Amino acid sequence: MRAAPCHPTALLPLLLLLLAGLPGCRCGDAEAGENTDPTAAIISHRDRDPVREGVVVDVVGSVSDAEDEALALTVRWLLDDAEVCGPAPPETTGITSCTLSLPAPGDARVVLEVTDRDGAFARAAVWLYGVATAAPQVTIQRPAEDQVFAPTEPVDLVALVSDAEDAPADLTVTWRSDLAGALPALAGPDAGGEVTGRVTLAPGAHRLTVEVADTTGKTGSAVVDVEVLAANLPPTCSLGSPASGGAGPAEDGVLLVGTATDADDGADSLQVTFSSDLSGVLGTLTPTSAGDVSLSVASLAGGTHALRLEARDPDGATCSDQVLYTATLPPQVQILAPSAGTHLEGTALDLDAQVSDDRDAPGLLTLSWSSDLQGALGSPSADATGFARLPGVVLPLGTHRLTLLAVDTDGQQSAATRDLTIAQVVDDPPSAPTIHLEPLPTHESDTLSVVLDAPGVDPEGAGVTHRYAWTVDGSPTGETGTSIAPALTGVGEVWEVSVWASDGGQEGAPATAATTIVEDPVGPAGCALPVSFSRVTHTQGAVDFQRVSWAPDGSHALLLGYPRGLYRYDPATGAIDLVAAGSGAERWHALFHEEGGGFALVGGDDGASTFAPVLYRYDDGVGLTAITDLTGVAQGKLLASSRLVDLVQRPGTDTFTLLSDNGAITPGIAYLNEVVFDWAGGAHAWTYEGGLNISQGASSVDWGSKLGQPLALAVSRYLEVMQYEPLLASGNFHLETGTPNHGNLKRVIFDPVGRAQAWVLQWSGQGRVYPWEGQLRSSTESFGFTGWSMYDFAVREDGSWKVFVGRNGNVWFSDSPFLPIDPSRFTNTPLASFDAEPGATFDQAPWYGTSSDYLQGAAFRPGTCEGLIVGDATASMGLVAHFALVEN
Repeated sequence: MRAAPCHPTALLPLLLLLLAGLPGCRCGDAEAGENTDPTAAIISHRDRDPVREGVVVDVVGSVSDAEDEALALTVRWLLDDAEVCGPAPPETTGITSCTLSLPAPGDARVVLEVTDRDGAFARAAVWLYGVATAAPQVTIQRPAEDQVFAPTEPVDLVALVSDAEDAPADLTVTWRSDLAGALPALAGPDAGGEVTGRVTLAPGAHRLTVEVADTTGKTGSAVVDVEVLAANLPPTCSLGSPASGGAGPAEDGVLLVGTATDADDGADSLQVTFSSDLSGVLGTLTPTSAGDVSLSVASLAGGTHALRLEARDPDGATCSDQVLYTATLPPQVQILAPSAGTHLEGTALDLDAQVSDDRDAPGLLTLSWSSDLQGALGSPSADATGFARLPGVVLPLGTHRLTLLAVDTDGQQSAATRDLTIAQVVDDPPSAPTIHLEPLPTHESDTLSVVLDAPGVDPEGAGVTHRYAWTVDGSPTGETGTSIAPALTGVGEVWEVSVWASDGGQEGAPATAATTIVEDPVGPAGCALPVSFSRVTHTQGAVDFQRVSWAPDGSHALLLGYPRGLYRYDPATGAIDLVAAGSGAERWHALFHEEGGGFALVGGDDGASTFAPVLYRYDDGVGLTAITDLTGVAQGKLLASSRLVDLVQRPGTDTFTLLSDNGAITPGIAYLNEVVFDWAGGAHAWTYEGGLNISQGASSVDWGSKLGQPLALAVSRYLEVMQYEPLLASGNFHLETGTPNHGNLKRVIFDPVGRAQAWVLQWSGQGRVYPWEGQLRSSTESFGFTGWSMYDFAVREDGSWKVFVGRNGNVWFSDSPFLPIDPSRFTNTPLASFDAEPGATFDQAPWYGTSSDYLQGAAFRPGTCEGLIVGDATASMGLVAHFALVEN
């Protein structure tokens, strides 16, 4: 009798026991000796479990038998009545599994059958639901449809793939070309589904196909058509004329004839350029369809040219051909003697010349002299150096045009002419000299001197001497020298000098100059050493003070801070306040009070890599006002790429002089601009008087006089002293002749009394001051500051005292005259007393100075023996010191 079978649901609680190898379920007791049916259950799935079509799944079941061990059983798996696994025994635990996939969406029946060794049979079944899946998607990002590629140009392959069920990494992507077949494997897909690669395709029209397959075997694809061009063939060309090695006169030019063809595009698609290694590009043109091309060059530079024809096709491929051609020059002729002008009758003249030729030795040239009045004069030969002389030629009276003709072996020729006059021997008196008196005005304590600007000239070329005679109020004095001592003059007297030029036989007309003696100016009280220093405290923090300028009435001083702060010092209260700041990265270099004291000017640059000038007007109570019409290329404006480095007012005028340079660390040109400001109308009157090539940037400018004429003197940071004389014809800066190698020059200041002499300060190495009077004096007439670098100096308004400031807290005072410098009258008074007070630190207000400070600027307070020194102390803490000489 067979026991009742177990219900399948009764097996589920025993699944863990089956997996552990325990005996299976037996629901009823079998009678002794009878064989019972085996049992079967599907334990991995239940009815209507969803399974994606085409996806491989494992179905797990459990079988057992009361009489037989598990390995004695036979198991089969069926899918919709078709065997998919088995027959095979289960595992020793009775567990059996089958790997299968549903072929289509919808219901599918999975059956587990088990048979024991006696043929007893059992089965279990479950219905699975096949879920439909989508095919993967693919789009081509690159290349673009109908994209054209050059030969050997890499082709980037980029596609974007996706699948509704699979992650991008589980998709398989392949590329093919209908011409090249399968393409190399690509990278990806990445997490975003992007597939990338790069291939090089052979020339031709390719249809590229990308195919993507998912884990169920479904596929998607996309196509794109591209074209790879065949390799471009370069053009061919030749330069047929002139023949290589040929020659001809440079002034006749040359005819260039050549051919240029192209197998791909045709000759008339080419661009042909003719050029010379000496003259550059000669012309560019298009050949005819037959390839013919020619160019007529009107003239060539002298020398041997490498003439070149180059043809370029639309794809950039080129060909070239060249020949060597010599353009010959006519001889070079220079007349050395006789000089132009007048020569006396009967004078034997040597006709001297210097000749050369680019191909012939000087001795091979044919030379001939002639006069338009006398005809042929002779034919000398040149020596190896090119010098040729026709000696002892005596010409008749009259004005002659002498001509020297030179002809080389190629027949090329050139000539030089000189005009001169043969005059009768006469003895005319010399012309009057040009003179002026100095100083003007002339004070009762001045030495009055006559300056010979230009000597008298004898018409016959004889040497001249000069005679001097002085009168006072129209009466002769008997004085015949070039100067009058102040002991001989009196206030109100009119002194006049007459100067005659004499050739030894005749005396010419006199030149005269006169001046009226006036009282000495009444200046402020005199000053004397010793000097005292005191701190001017401030609360402005980390600021470097660079320049200081007093208002003409001494009521206040302005201080220029780095990089762009303007500060006001009130001597009555001792307060220093920030009154204005620039914008952006501006840097200010220049500060100047207008002589009337109504306003001040501040100048600098915008701080950019390519400088642009900035200029401001400062008024108390108003602050800064930008002057905007600065830059421009027309005369009378500061150039756009320049920085404004110094400002000065021309004494006694409304004209302001602006000094600038046009570069950064190593500028190239110094510029001088003068401007008369129309504050009401804003139409400022500019006059441009630059520029001059210099080695480094301009530094300082001041106004004085030379030979009685106004003169602006400027210096650069490296060696140069420049002068500008507005009444002279040059109208430009020019380097002063005989300027010594003075190192870096920092400041120039004229003696405020007379303004005919100036001092120029050198700051680098050992600081030194040089006197200037018409030219810069040598170092033997200068004063050195015993090894210290000096950065600035100021002169009292009566010219009596000067103060110099520099590195390591050095301050020098001097009452030496401007010329000659008296070294004994320079006294060093360092700011040793400015060491920090006990307990003070350098990060505490008011940031006291030390002996290692950099003193950058100084200025006397008008009408007093006191002034200010400014600089930067340790840790860039601004320093302001008050100094006071003794009044007497």
